[in-house]
Amino acid sequence: MRADRRTSQVVKILRATKALLKTPGKLVKDGAHVAEDRQGGELYRPQDPRACRFCVMGALERVHDGAVVYGGVDDTYWAARNVLSNAANKAGFDFHRDPIPRNHKLVMKLFTRAIKIAQGE
Repeated sequence: MRADRRTSQVVKILRATKALLKTPGKLVKDGAHVAEDRQGGELYRPQDPRACRFCVMGALERVHDGAVVYGGVDDTYWAARNVLSNAANKAGFDFHRDPIPRNHKLVMKLFTRAIKIAQGE
């Protein structure tokens, strides 16, 4: 895939994921869950039709559903995930220590920063 097309796809994925999480109630209540149903029950697949709340990575997987196949994902997904991790590190947040931020304001800032990084700003 050409670099400019891939960059465009990464930005598109990040914007769509940010839009999915725009409402504070869309973030998971339990930090250990990838996705939750309306009652806060854990769902293991963000693509589950009952899923209405997500962690950051769960939301990314939900948006990028077409390429996320358990056991393998395409490089655009990993590029978006790496940009998010880079943005988090620049903000002093480490995905490896605390992989699921639940502070909505922080999550929105994280996506804004990640989109700028992906665009080369």
